Formats: sequence, structure tokens, C-alpha cells
Amino acid sequence: MTSLKPPITRIANKNSNGNMSLNKKMTKDRKILHIALLLGFGGIPVAIVVGIVIFFHQPTTYHCPMYIADAQMSQLTQAESSTKATSKGSSQNDSPSTENLSVLSPAAVQLGAGIFEESCASCHGQTGQGDVAVDTKLPVPPKDLNSWAVQWRKDTDLLQAISDHDYVTPLFSAKFSDEERWGLVHYIRKTFSPSGSPPWNSMKFQSVEKLGRTIFETLDCNRCHRDDRPRELAGFPPTLDHVGSKLKRDWIVEYLLNPYPIRWATMGIRPLLRMPSFKFERSTAEAVADYLSMQVDTVRFPETALKGQGNADEGQSLFKSYQCLGCHSLRGEGNKIGPDLTKAGDRLKPAYIFQWVKDPQGLIPGTGMKDFELWDDEASSLVRYVETLK
Repeated sequence: MTSLKPPITRIANKNSNGNMSLNKKMTKDRKILHIALLLGFGGIPVAIVVGIVIFFHQPTTYHCPMYIADAQMSQLTQAESSTKATSKGSSQNDSPSTENLSVLSPAAVQLGAGIFEESCASCHGQTGQGDVAVDTKLPVPPKDLNSWAVQWRKDTDLLQAISDHDYVTPLFSAKFSDEERWGLVHYIRKTFSPSGSPPWNSMKFQSVEKLGRTIFETLDCNRCHRDDRPRELAGFPPTLDHVGSKLKRDWIVEYLLNPYPIRWATMGIRPLLRMPSFKFERSTAEAVADYLSMQVDTVRFPETALKGQGNADEGQSLFKSYQCLGCHSLRGEGNKIGPDLTKAGDRLKPAYIFQWVKDPQGLIPGTGMKDFELWDDEASSLVRYVETLK
């Protein structure tokens, strides 16, 4: 038979177990209370420190129209759509021709003066130096309208710069008519100007490096192609610290004389940024190209990287099998997500192409270019094929 414990013993055991459970519960509650107090009092100074860091921290800003918030990008897209619709409508209503509007006249200057006073002087100032709004939180600092970087642009380029308003909303193309924007062009040309002649005119006997650097700096090229970024970043205008290892000198010359789109404002990856069209003579474009060609990185982009390897036909097969036209365009075919490859053979140097297809993330972290983990001979063949694209 199973022996039964006396009732008194069972009651004592029950009370003992209940006390133990109560003690455990009290111990657990005390631990929770201690943790809460520790987090509460310990978290206060941490929160204060974090708050101070957030308050005083200023995120990196780049003085270029490209660096704008996503919310503003959606506004720009809407404004661009309405601008296209407006321009289509105005063309159907016999609006003044561009040739007539581009002719300087006192009436056009007077029209531009009124618009400048109303919409431009608050940031650019009456003198056009752009120092009025220095303390305001503008996404893009106002330009000095007396600078060579502004005044050396072609009239049509200056009109485009006014129209897109450096992508500071609202876009002037949506706010003002063609006639009014041309009036601003004429007023800016008539009212503001750099002092003297271009500084490079007196440097004809200087070294190529010094002459090209002077033109480059005077035209404020680093405003977009900043040289203080630690590395090139996806979606940003490229840094030019190794441009001589990337681009061919003759192509740079022709591009400066006649810029054209290479990258695209597709899928929100890149805004509607464009290279300005300056009033370059071939000699000044060549000086800048010579200066840029001296900016090389032979460690990352050794000329011997290919070692005579590669076959263009095999490269073409790889190009098709990896479906490169899913992102790139070539002679009108493909998609405008990555750069246009139609004349990539004229533009890019082989050593750069090799490193790019081998390790795209290593060159531009965050780029949309996929790493296909190519063998050296595969990468070399792709290079040989791209070299034929001219």
C-alpha cells in the first residue's frame, strides 16, 4: 500500500511550497524593478548625449543640385511633368520662337529686371554675388552671377540653368514663360559680369597643368565633382581624382565642347543633373583635358592589368549572357538605368573597365552594377568587347 502523509505534513509542505513561490516571485519583481530603475536613470544621460550629438551634427552636404531629399525629388518629377505639358501647349498656341526671344532688346532686359527683383534678389542679392542667403538652409547655395562659372556658359545653357533653377523648387520652367526666362538671361548678361578677361587668357605660356587647373577651378567644376569625398559614390557626379585612369583624353576634349547625357534620371536613381555647356574654344578644352588626364591612379588601375588576355567575341557572348542591356543602352537598344555604352570604347580606358567589371562595389559602393564574380580571362574578354563599341 502506498503510505499517505499525515494531513499536518501535507499542509506544511503546501505552505512551504507557497512561500518558496512567493519568494521567487518577489525576487523576480525586484530584479525587474532594478533593471527598470537602471535603464531609467542610466538612460537619461545617454539620451541627453544622443540628443546633443543629433542637434549639433550636420550631415555632409554637397554643393551640387544632385543632392536633394527624396520628398523634393517627387516634387521635381511632378514639376517636370507639368513643364513638359505646358511647353507642348504653348507650342501649339504660336508662342514666340526661341530665335526671337534670344535676341537682346531693352524690353527683354526690363522684363528680366522685374522678375529678378521679384524672385531672385532675395537669394542672389542686388549685386548678384549670392551672399544674401548664406545663413539660410537652402539645398543649394546661390551662385555668384558675376562669376565666370555663370557668365562663361552659353546663352542656351544659362536659359536651361534658369529653367531648372538648380532643382530648387518651384522650377522656373513651371513658374515663368519662355519669354520671361529669356528676359532673365538678357538681364543677367547685361547687369552682371566678371571683372577683366578670363584669367587663363594671360597664361598661354604656363604649364599645361597650371593652365588646365586654373580653368577647372575658375569654372567651379568641383561644385559637382567634389575632390574631398573619400571615394566615388553611387548616383553622385564622379570624383575626378583618378579621371586620367578612367577617361581617354581625346574623348574628354570632345565632351567638353559638346556635353551629352551618359547617365540617366531613371527610377529615381539620378535627378535631372546635366553637365553645363561652356563657351569653350578647342584650345581651352584641350588644356582642361590635359590637366584631367594627369589625374591618375596607377595602383588601382595598372595599365598591365589585362596582360594581353581577352577575346572580343567571347566578351560579346558574355555581354549577352549576363543580359547587360537590362540596365545599359547600346545604339538605341536596352534600358537607361546604367550609363550608355554606345561609345564606351572611345570613352573608357581598358584598365578602368577591367577593375570595374571585376569589382564594381569596390569602386563605387552601393552601385546598381552587379558583381558577376568574373574570372580574369572573362573580365578581359568583356574589356576587349567594350573597346569595340565606338
